[in-house]
Amino acid sequence: MSRTATVLALIGLGTCWIPIFGWVGVLLGLVGGLLGLLALLRPNPQGWAMVGLVLGLLTLALGLAVQIPVLIALNQIGPAPTAALLLESAGRC
Repeated sequence: MSRTATVLALIGLGTCWIPIFGWVGVLLGLVGGLLGLLALLRPNPQGWAMVGLVLGLLTLALGLAVQIPVLIALNQIGPAPTAALLLESAGRC
């Protein structure tokens, strides 16, 4: 379980930087961190458990730091124009 936590956190760390798709990385970081915590609570924890926990928390923090501003910026842009609106504005030219 500890190596799974590390692998998931590493994959999440690699994908959390991608706008929009990075939420998958944030989710993987969260799962990796939780698995790392569960592996640390076992009677005989391995070093991989601590690595998974730390990488999972790092991925979660960095991913949220990237994805939240992207969502804020997308909300300020507004909705995408519809085809009817584009055709109407093209007829005015």
